[in-house]
Amino acid sequence: MRKASISRKTRETEIDLQLELDSHEDSTIDTEIPFFDHMLTLMAFHARMKVSLKARGDLEVDQHHTVEDVGICLGEALKEAMGGRGGIKRYGWAAAPMDGAGCQRKAAPVLDGGSAAGDCERVRSPAGKGVLQGAGQSSRLDATYQAARRGEPASCP
Repeated sequence: MRKASISRKTRETEIDLQLELDSHEDSTIDTEIPFFDHMLTLMAFHARMKVSLKARGDLEVDQHHTVEDVGICLGEALKEAMGGRGGIKRYGWAAAPMDGAGCQRKAAPVLDGGSAAGDCERVRSPAGKGVLQGAGQSSRLDATYQAARRGEPASCP
């Protein structure tokens, strides 16, 4: 089984995350940010991952520390769980328009570096920006995405 366990404690956050790839089990996600919990739960379900996550942060200041650090932990867990990455190829390309919004993304595993690049100005949610950037960098996966607003075409760069 491909699994990872990551803990992170900073002045702003405390995070415990367990990840199991190739799982159909339900995830347990608690960041104290309801919409972020919802999006992470959907991601885990559709990626067939089991995620157990408890994150506490300085929400009285802002959500961004929690979101960024969860992204970093998620990326580190993905990197660890994938191991040597043997046999992993480029994932592909997908468009997922929902309620008039469109976002397209492709990801290619790489051995060095790792980044998330895209049109961050169109991703209005701080949670969306933070988790894309943090997970891309710490997982060492290169990911590009493009978001479109209602009425605008979304195309893969």
